[in-house]
Amino acid sequence: MEDKNSQLVFLAVVNRKVGEMIGYAIRDMRIKKKMSLRQLAKAIDVSPAFMSDVEHGRRSTNKLKEIAKVLGVSQKKLKDLDGRVSIELREWLKKNPKVVRMLEKMRRRCWDIWRV
Repeated sequence: MEDKNSQLVFLAVVNRKVGEMIGYAIRDMRIKKKMSLRQLAKAIDVSPAFMSDVEHGRRSTNKLKEIAKVLGVSQKKLKDLDGRVSIELREWLKKNPKVVRMLEKMRRRCWDIWRV
């Protein structure tokens, strides 16, 4: 049987909430390393409250490089889990509204197909 933390990572993917996937993954990796939230927060120089918000998808952070180093994973692995849209992509989408409309249609159709 899977442990509770792995289930949290799975639920974050299912819920598709921006920020939750990376936050739960960070929490899962931290717990597997037997590291407390306070220890991780101190190692990357943020408050425990801030780190908790990151893990619960309530805040984003620009400290992925530091988090990755402390957790012993690649920064790319963490970035791949980050559901946020980059500034560059956001700017490109503003200039290409037809693409946005196409993506919205695709999302609605896929949602109808995959909705449980």
